[in-house]
Amino acid sequence: MRSNFFIFVTDSKFTERDYDRFGLKFFYKKEYKIKVLIVTKYTIPRIVHNDLGHYYPENIDLHICETLDSIKNTIANSEMGDICLLNISLDTIKGMLILKSLKSKNILTVKLYGGLIPVWKHNIEFNNTNKFINYLGKLLGIAARNKNVLNFMIKIREKVKFYFIRKSNIDILITSNYKTFLENFKRPKADHIIEIHNLDYDNYKKLKDPKVGKSEKYAVFIDQNLMFHEDFIRVGAVHKFDIEYYFSELNKVFTLIEKKYDIKVLIAGHPKVDIDDYNKYYLGRKVFFNKTAELIYSSSFVLMHYSTSLNYAILCEKQIYFLTNSMLKNNFSIGNRIEQFASITNQKLIYTDKLYQDIPELKIIDKNKYQNYKNKYIKIDTTKDSYSWDIFYEYLEKLNGR
Repeated sequence: MRSNFFIFVTDSKFTERDYDRFGLKFFYKKEYKIKVLIVTKYTIPRIVHNDLGHYYPENIDLHICETLDSIKNTIANSEMGDICLLNISLDTIKGMLILKSLKSKNILTVKLYGGLIPVWKHNIEFNNTNKFINYLGKLLGIAARNKNVLNFMIKIREKVKFYFIRKSNIDILITSNYKTFLENFKRPKADHIIEIHNLDYDNYKKLKDPKVGKSEKYAVFIDQNLMFHEDFIRVGAVHKFDIEYYFSELNKVFTLIEKKYDIKVLIAGHPKVDIDDYNKYYLGRKVFFNKTAELIYSSSFVLMHYSTSLNYAILCEKQIYFLTNSMLKNNFSIGNRIEQFASITNQKLIYTDKLYQDIPELKIIDKNKYQNYKNKYIKIDTTKDSYSWDIFYEYLEKLNGR
């Protein structure tokens, strides 16, 4: 009897963390064959990955796909019973063409929104009328400056093509809170909705006796790889970051915190960092990768911008300093996101470039705010207190009449 495939389609660097987090390890134990399609060169060719830098255990079949035809060839032998988890945007023509190719092979398509966070208002999709006005205004403004008109017209053409393309529903949408999902996203539509908890909740459940950092008193900074993150390339954002200034401001605050509280500041490195000697940016402070949950669990308090790892700080009931500066405020609404996170949690916001001698006191945890955040973005009361992929697999078994 043929074994079913669990197919993972992504346009991000594939890491060991992804192998566990996105269910590949789980389905391998369920005797599924694992296939990974890296489609970055097709969906977002401006992002350059080192093909040898992907996590590649022996039990997976990994493919680098550069064209739609190469994707179709890779799934040519797929059939009903195979599952595909999509970790790509379906708000693009290429994303929708991949989806349609998968559905033509009767592959069960799944889209996961298991890491919901507050969405900044300017990121919420406009309705069609506002979209048209927005694009028209941009077009006139750009044309008046006589710059990048051609590139902008290409984007308009792609938006128009996407609007008229016949869209397909995904089979299953997974989210931690469907009501919150609908507030943040208009697409994709799905035939089945499964509410599980935020995937970070799985890691929180596993925290029994973390070893990282237990021997010392410390605060932890949640690094977002903000100066080098490929997501800015992914969305076509142009920013004017001064890398030296950014890290100088952070290290200045870290030093003040270490002096004020007589503790060390440790760094929870972003899992997608691909830079040797990354700790040099933090003046030699210890940087730990793939240990964020453990570090927050044992920390005295947390320092961050607007990371999804806020989930761990909420679950572990840690006080937070939200760090920003005038440069971040003026780039791609990052400063607004940081202010939004501070407001939602009622925790202390610090402008690092306005500090000179002292750090303001931490704020007392607002338990109502933390509980509201947990209910809206991490776990609703009606979901089982089981691991995410167990909940999904149980639903899958019922769907198949087993």
